[in-house]
Amino acid sequence: MRIPRTRTRPAALGVALAATATLFAGGTERGRGGHGRAGHGGLHAHPVRRRVPPALTELFAFAREADGDESSTSRSPVVDVANAWELRSMLEVTAPGTELGYETSGRTRTAYLVHPESWARASAEWTDPPTVHQCGPQQLWSALERIRNRLNAEGSLPLLGARVRITPDGVCHLSRGRWQVSMGAR
Repeated sequence: MRIPRTRTRPAALGVALAATATLFAGGTERGRGGHGRAGHGGLHAHPVRRRVPPALTELFAFAREADGDESSTSRSPVVDVANAWELRSMLEVTAPGTELGYETSGRTRTAYLVHPESWARASAEWTDPPTVHQCGPQQLWSALERIRNRLNAEGSLPLLGARVRITPDGVCHLSRGRWQVSMGAR
């Protein structure tokens, strides 16, 4: 039995991924993402407003001032990841639970990435190469840089056009080429 339907999965970063899938006997759903709208074969992201957990609020405050374990200069300008949905969505599947912050002061732009065990801060004047401070096992800015490098090298990210399989236990399996990730309930 095949029943077409749209499944929306809220994600920890404040992104909901939507994909059109077909329900098969046994409860597995399969679909394919693309550039279309949800309900028309697409996989895309929608911002979802949610409160930052108190522990991460404290970590955001710490990230504003601390030097971190690692300090470096990045090649890429500071970006407001929350408003760059391709980057935000891909970061969510590679580092689930990351919260984002961004602020400007005159021409200085600063981005914050915070995870329960890690944080990163990148700051620069306008599009100059930013100074990056990060701490913790996630190396969040490094993860974001890998995503940006892939986007620049390939022109798109694997989340767009990914094959989607949702198993009866609620796990969403995404794959495109050699890239694959599983996320959601178990």
